[in-house]
Amino acid sequence: MERINYTHIKNDPLTDIHYFMDEKIVVSILKREAPIDYENALANYKLIYEVSNAEEIVVLFDGRNLNFEYIPKEVFSCMANNEYNRKFKKFAIIYSGLPQKLMAGLFTTLHKPHFSTKLFSNVNEAFKWLGTSNAQSIIEKTGITL
Repeated sequence: MERINYTHIKNDPLTDIHYFMDEKIVVSILKREAPIDYENALANYKLIYEVSNAEEIVVLFDGRNLNFEYIPKEVFSCMANNEYNRKFKKFAIIYSGLPQKLMAGLFTTLHKPHFSTKLFSNVNEAFKWLGTSNAQSIIEKTGITL
């Protein structure tokens, strides 16, 4: 099987997943009105695991489409530690307002992810923290908004 430098999975119910093999980075963009439950969260991490061939990666999660209906605590536990995210080195969470920042802060404080996690309102700062050398190209390819 031939490997390519970029893979895009857009049929996942939760996120659009973009994997850049050369940079070892996944950009995961939460879809509007995504059905957030444990099964979908775990399936999302499994897709990331498979697309990255279980290699060590960094992840930028764009959670700006998150609305604040009930999110089960088992989803947060799944996000923090599951069988598919053990190779995450860093996890940057993009938020767009105080409610999302508070929710992400609760995630990092209460569920203590096993990987280094940081919150950002600025996409470029998140890419810098993740150590990405080609942020502009990734931004263009994923369509992530600044």
